[in-house]
Amino acid sequence: MGFIMEQAGGRATTGSEAIHDLQPKSVHQRVPTFLGSPEDVDELVASLKKLQRFDGSCSGAWRCGNTLRVRA
Repeated sequence: MGFIMEQAGGRATTGSEAIHDLQPKSVHQRVPTFLGSPEDVDELVASLKKLQRFDGSCSGAWRCGNTLRVRA
């Protein structure tokens, strides 16, 4: 999906790195996936970085290691 999105002019990211830069660690590895126009994905990544800086740790629906933490 990420390859097709990027070929169509969009972006595919995990929120911290491009999907195509990932090296799989297991067959069924799961990672956050955000697909969209470059502008929308850039806005999302900026928001995720702002949340991470504000909290100093994981915040919102952001992956910390193998645990998905969601702020209540």
